[in-house]
Amino acid sequence: MERLISHQQPLAERWSVPQTPFTKVNFDAGFSRENWESTTGVVIRNHQGLVMGSCTHFNRNISDPCSAEAMSWPYSLLEIWVFAM
Repeated sequence: MERLISHQQPLAERWSVPQTPFTKVNFDAGFSRENWESTTGVVIRNHQGLVMGSCTHFNRNISDPCSAEAMSWPYSLLEIWVFAM
């Protein structure tokens, strides 16, 4: 008798609002190996889940997905700084 093995994916953690009076910053990057390009997205939300700021940024000459992710985090800091002004 053949035994079947189930490969269940763990449930993804759902986004939740930050506690008062904090804000939450989420960022991510998409990468195109063919074009050596990436795009960064940043969203800032308050304790009610309302978007307080957001931005996207296009990057050129990105060689790999890790570099794309690494480039997304300075843009997050920049957006936080602009938001705080």
